[in-house]
Amino acid sequence: MFYEQELRFLQKTLDKCHIPNGVIDPTAPTTHPSMRHLTRGRQSAHCFYDIVPPLAPATVYRLLDAFLCRYIFLELPYCEQPSVLLIGPYLHNNITEQQILEQAERLQDLSSVYIRELELFYSTVPVVHEEHHLFAMVNTLAESIFDGESHFTGMDLYLEHSTPSPPDFIRDHSAGTESVDAAIMENRYKFENDLIDAVSQGNIHKAELMMSGFSNLSFESRTSDQLRN
Repeated sequence: MFYEQELRFLQKTLDKCHIPNGVIDPTAPTTHPSMRHLTRGRQSAHCFYDIVPPLAPATVYRLLDAFLCRYIFLELPYCEQPSVLLIGPYLHNNITEQQILEQAERLQDLSSVYIRELELFYSTVPVVHEEHHLFAMVNTLAESIFDGESHFTGMDLYLEHSTPSPPDFIRDHSAGTESVDAAIMENRYKFENDLIDAVSQGNIHKAELMMSGFSNLSFESRTSDQLRN
């Protein structure tokens, strides 16, 4: 691919901002975290193309799902096999308590345990308040791939479940299984520990790089005291 360096640069930037991303084979089953989220509640969905309509060439898609999670994706040209750059899930704003209650009502489970599970799920999804910056980065890549801004277009999609099911990260609390995907929580704690280590060692440069993406992380409140949090 002639745009390999540009693609790699974008992905590294997204990683620094803690925004999930990856290049997936849309025709094959995948364990990418974004795909696990997209396929929940869809028994017949085995690959990316089972979820979205046929993708048009030279098109950047923005998708909103029933859980208010957002994605950006586009089909990458000039690849040996079908490839899609998938960015997300992420949120545009922090989810409020009222929105969590509304989601729990739609899922027909207003128990305090289940509401807590939804809160934990949303605490694992990054928040991108300045979404136009993200669009600008993706569009810059698209300009390189598709030979200029006039040679590609954008399209918005809404992915709706007739009967929304809980995200994969949420447990079936009647079964007593894990409530939150272990890998996601391990990554979250690793970020916190790395940040603490950088500060304690006086590594200002590393701490600043990590803090540059800190606002994208929707850490759950561990105590009612805002200052302690």
